Amino acid sequence: MLKILIPILISISISCCSSHQAPAVSTEDNVSLDVQNILWWFPEDTETVTVARGPFKAEALDKNSWPIDLEKALCQISIAEFIYLNDSKFSKYVNGQTVLLSVEGSRKFRAPTALGGMPYEGCSVICFDAAGFVSQTKLLLQSLQAAARQTRNINGHRVFVFNEKREGDVWEIFLTFPRESIVMCATNEKFLSEMFSRLDKVDGRRALPQSLPEWESIDVQAPFWGIRHYAQSSYDQDPSSPLSGETRGFNIPDKQGIGLTYVYDPRRANELRIKYLSENKDADRLADEYWNAPEGEDKPQVRKGTSGVDIVFVFQNNRDPLLALFLLRGALGQGV
Repeated sequence: MLKILIPILISISISCCSSHQAPAVSTEDNVSLDVQNILWWFPEDTETVTVARGPFKAEALDKNSWPIDLEKALCQISIAEFIYLNDSKFSKYVNGQTVLLSVEGSRKFRAPTALGGMPYEGCSVICFDAAGFVSQTKLLLQSLQAAARQTRNINGHRVFVFNEKREGDVWEIFLTFPRESIVMCATNEKFLSEMFSRLDKVDGRRALPQSLPEWESIDVQAPFWGIRHYAQSSYDQDPSSPLSGETRGFNIPDKQGIGLTYVYDPRRANELRIKYLSENKDADRLADEYWNAPEGEDKPQVRKGTSGVDIVFVFQNNRDPLLALFLLRGALGQGV
């Protein structure tokens, strides 16, 4: 069953190697960008943020190749919206390029019309090493211009617009370059427009502010991590939110749910560590129902901790991470 999802979830495998400490990204304006800076770019009501800290090499391989380790899968997912665009037509311009940092923010998750991924509003911010990427920019822009359905001016930025048929839904994808070596790939024009208005501002309210309890369980120096703080509105349309109290495709029915985090640091241990935060006294039982899915043998450890429920997948002896990844993406709002 899950093997059918490999081309959808993994689409293009990425050869990657994380560093011990990701550098800040320097733009042509000598502005140092890190995750904390980019969080100010996302709209205030952003619900989920996922991070892949490089450097790692982007290289398009056979999308059906398997097995794949979790590190490679998380690298791939972090840039997949860009590299898989238009049947991977533009991947040749980024093959071998160094990704320094990739951050995606998203909100307003919805059920797909039929099969396929859950539509959502969001944007990936992919920061490349300028030393190599700039040499490909001219050819990449020419290719984008020729292939795009439209080119729009949004808040003073040139944006290439594409339509992507994904099972029963047609997604509109917006691609732009706010800085010399930074690509922004959005799934919604309003979300992107809000980001443009916040690019050079650090006032107002930051997306996912530091006061949220989820931050206590995140190691922001880890190569891969993510956070979701459940939105208090529109959850009735979201099959991944627990707040409706109803069992749906990718949720734990729990009206007292607060949020979710994950951390993966292969430098320390081959473990995917997830924390579910809820005020429900039965949160550990509810989490166990979701994460201990009946299919397969990839059972995590689920136990109640001091600040939430800890879910730990341990990958040993070439253990296949697909089930864990499938459940994680669903819980973050991007289920397939």
